[in-house]
Amino acid sequence: MASYNSSAMFWISQFMVWHCLLLQDKYGVLEYTLYHLC
Repeated sequence: MASYNSSAMFWISQFMVWHCLLLQDKYGVLEYTLYHLC
């Protein structure tokens, strides 16, 4: 049970990291697009 719990925590942490990276990239692209449109 402990190994399953650590595995779940690992995947949750991985998901959170990728989620944050994608959000930063999305806003970066948005700012980049607005900068070139204006």
